[in-house]
Amino acid sequence: MGDVDETMSPTHLLEVIFAARRGYLKSLEREVILSNENALLKIQLFGKSSEKIQKQPDPQVFDEAKSKPADLEDDKPIEIETKDLDAALSEVAAPKKEKKTGGRKPIPKSYPRVDVIHDLPDDQKKCACGCELKKIGEEVSEQFDLIPAQIYVKRHIRLKYACKTCQENVKIAPVQNQAIPKTLAAPGLMAHVAVMKFDDHLPLYRQSEIWERLGVDLSRATLSSWILKMGVALTPLVAYLQNHLTKSGYVQADETVCQVLKTPGKSDKTNSYMWVYMTGNHPNPAVVYDYQASRKGECAKTFLNGFKGVLQSDGYSGYHCVINQEGVVAQGCFAHARRKFYDVWNVAKKAGIASKAIEVMGKLYDIERQIKDLPSDEKQEVRERQAKPILEALHTWLLETKPHAQANGLLDKAIQYTLNQWDALTYYVKDGTVAIDNNAAERQIRPFAIGRKNWLFMGSPEGAKAAAGLYSLIETAKLNDVNPEAYLKFLLEHKIDPKNEDLLKKLMPWNAKIEEGYLKPSLKPKDLELEKLKAQENTS
Repeated sequence: MGDVDETMSPTHLLEVIFAARRGYLKSLEREVILSNENALLKIQLFGKSSEKIQKQPDPQVFDEAKSKPADLEDDKPIEIETKDLDAALSEVAAPKKEKKTGGRKPIPKSYPRVDVIHDLPDDQKKCACGCELKKIGEEVSEQFDLIPAQIYVKRHIRLKYACKTCQENVKIAPVQNQAIPKTLAAPGLMAHVAVMKFDDHLPLYRQSEIWERLGVDLSRATLSSWILKMGVALTPLVAYLQNHLTKSGYVQADETVCQVLKTPGKSDKTNSYMWVYMTGNHPNPAVVYDYQASRKGECAKTFLNGFKGVLQSDGYSGYHCVINQEGVVAQGCFAHARRKFYDVWNVAKKAGIASKAIEVMGKLYDIERQIKDLPSDEKQEVRERQAKPILEALHTWLLETKPHAQANGLLDKAIQYTLNQWDALTYYVKDGTVAIDNNAAERQIRPFAIGRKNWLFMGSPEGAKAAAGLYSLIETAKLNDVNPEAYLKFLLEHKIDPKNEDLLKKLMPWNAKIEEGYLKPSLKPKDLELEKLKAQENTS
């Protein structure tokens, strides 16, 4: 506090002391906030990504809320009344969880078998008494094995005809229709390369090494040129998907960073963005990836031009230019709201306000699990009856808790986010077609994020656009339970005319006629045998 002037009046002296104490408390408050944020950062970098909390937390209440800065000097908990909230929660029963059985699964009988006989040598087939040993049985064990990929050359032989009498009128069979003519790779090979890159997350240099082991010289540059050509050739289909999506009436959106080299006007170290849009609750689901050099809201506004309906996002302000348009309604994401309270709990590891909020939101998800297979109108009725009272009690409780939270602390930010997003978070109660969270769009971010860890960056904006298009087609195929490699091969076997609306409609994954021999993404090994049995019955 420094030296005190002896001539200072007692009143002035008290003011100086109180000012010094307020400064000390403010510095202590800032220290607590920074300490919590630092702890959260370490957890995010090095901790578990799971958001599960222990079922029986520490009974001591964590001091995540304080009524005033002076309370930071002690460890006395702040207790908030939760009777109304507890009463609302008691109306919801937790769903029963089925136990999973363990053990090794048998190999399906649909796979061909190659028998390897292990026999005793002749000199061991004699008994000590001199008699010959007789076969009395056998023991059989099974192992998976594989045959390495086989490469073959497809020769296109176009027959020519002419009139020998006239010595003219030469005719030749037409060229096979392909999306990319005059290329070394057949549609099947190009589809395989694209799926390995964007679904199996194998960078092109690793693929080049794999082909070299098989005796095929395919450089990284060659593979890269194929990816770029596919991206350009299949652009009309991506545009058709975009049009299908904007007319769906319910879109879920998210975005993530990516690094793109050689972007005009930007450093190679500057972030670019991959925006993801997908249909919500649609019989023909689709997802479209859209590369943009920035995260400006104009990107979403341009992509969703003409969209009317519900737009679900995580609350990022960039979507406001779409939400504020006439005919567009915002739906928030309860998973994001819950995650912010989980961050508070994850720093303290003790029961308190954050864990209570997580418990309440868990009850909302319990309701969703119980009604997931119901029609939309019945979902809405159950939500109105069960979820609405919980949400009203939660809203009141958060408003009462907010003044007790440490200003600008993790808890304060979690409560403020939830209250700011409240109208968007609770819209789903009024509409049974809408989901409680944006997890479906976040799941579509995951394939891109996994690939990004492997290939790290994209070499040019053109390459980023090609990647966005191929991601769109591959992931849309999977959403429609269509094998992505078979689907890309099917597309590349057609000459794509962007003006032919009927052809584009025919090439959508929900209409595509896929070649037999490719398994559906949802088909499990145990189902494969049933599929083959059905096929045998149909042929017989």
